[in-house]
Formats: sequence, C-alpha cells, structure tokens
Amino acid sequence: MSACSSCGQQLREGAKFCGSCGAGAPPQDIQACPNCGARVQAEWVFCGSCGQSAAGARPVAESAGMPGGANKRRILQASLAAGLVVLVAAGGVFAWRSLGGSDDGTLHFAAPPKVDRDIVAALDQRFASLPHPAGENDRDQVRDLMGIPDAFIISWESIGAEPEPVRYETWFYYELLSAFEFADGQLISNLPIDDEEAVLLLPRQYDPSSFARELDWKAVSAMLPDPASAATTTVPEELGVALTAYAGDQLLVVFDEFGLVYVETIPLRGQTP
Repeated sequence: MSACSSCGQQLREGAKFCGSCGAGAPPQDIQACPNCGARVQAEWVFCGSCGQSAAGARPVAESAGMPGGANKRRILQASLAAGLVVLVAAGGVFAWRSLGGSDDGTLHFAAPPKVDRDIVAALDQRFASLPHPAGENDRDQVRDLMGIPDAFIISWESIGAEPEPVRYETWFYYELLSAFEFADGQLISNLPIDDEEAVLLLPRQYDPSSFARELDWKAVSAMLPDPASAATTTVPEELGVALTAYAGDQLLVVFDEFGLVYVETIPLRGQTP
C-alpha cells in the first residue's frame, strides 16, 4: 500500500484516486523518503534529495567518507590548521575579521604597518652622530673612545721563536667596571671587574703609551713626581735572573738586562674597617 501525496491517507491497492480527498494516487513505484519526505522510486536504495537510505541508515555521502555533517567540520578544521602552519612558516601576517561580534570564518591578510619616515630619519641621524673611534688597532680605538685608563698593567713576554716579545696590556676603567686585555694592540678579552668603592686616588698621571721595552730606569724615573722616593729591589743572583724593581708614586716597574719588562700602576685604597 501507498500513502496519498496530498493528505497522507493510506490508499488501497490499485486505487487511482484518494478516497479521502480525491487527489490522484501516485504510481505504485513512487514512495516518500522517511527522512525528508521527498518522492523516491521504490527500487532506489537512497534518497536523491538527502541521501538517506530507505532503511534509515546515515546518508550515503557520510557513509562513503565524503564531506558531510561532522566530516565537513573536521576537514575544514584540518585545512585551516594546515594553512596556518604554512603561513607561520612563511612569515605571513594574518588576521581574523569578525562581523557583528561573530567570526565569519574567513582568513584575511593584515596590511603591513606603515613605516614612519621621520623616526627612521631620526635614527639615522642618531647613529651618524655616534663617535667613530680612530686608531690603527683595537687598543688605540679603545683609548680614543674612553681616554687613558684609570690603571694598567704592561708586560713583555717572549713567545716561541718570535724575534720580538709580545706586549700584553690590561687596562682598567673603574667607572665602567670593565677591563680590556690586549696583545700587541689587538683586543683579546673584555672582562668585568669589581666595584672599587674604597679607591681614593687613581694613577691617572701615567700614560701606557709612554712605556716601551727599550726604556731604562733613567727614562722611566723622569715620569715620577719624586724619583728619589722610589724603593729599589734586586732579585737575588741565585735565582739566575737579573731583574731590578723600582716602586714609588703609584708605579711599579721591573727591568732586565735589555730594558723594561713589567709595568703596573697602583690605585691607592682606603683602610678596610
């Protein structure tokens, strides 16, 4: 039996009109879809409108793995996630646009910010005004930027078969809490130093460039305010090294038979309570 397409009344077998409303009876091979009510032929396994099977199973689109219902959402989410990964990897800038307080789900690229030309010009001018250190090596450039060090140590050391000894220097800048080490004028390290709060007098009357390997005590003593006050110490002969040290006026110098081998300027510190 079939149902009337107009009033739903059950029709008897072979009836051409509905006995309840008089509407024409549908052909016997046409029936209503149990899901959406659309007309389907009796031999159809699935509804041509919604995909519902005659037995009430889920739509053929979903059963076949096609994008329907929840599958559509999952595929959309996976596609968006993959798209975002590509955008991030490529350095893309993106923004979601919301309309009426709700996200329309559309991905939009955000416009790049405008460059403030005035700020760029101001930065260029500031960098151009920075001092450019002068000098043939690192030591001379540090001196040009920061001046004579507050204190320093100089030594000459022979390295292997080199004909000339290497000049090592350590320069101390107490206000910057920084020390610079050089080897023949080239910077080899820059290290922090402790804050010397007890320093009372810095030996800034001495310039490291004034000291050279070939100087003798007579040349160095001319730099001291009071050369006669310098104490003299000679290394005992049994040590096998002919060295003589002079200390005075915040300066310690050591000589060998060829000239100056060690220089150290000494800051004066207060008594520790």
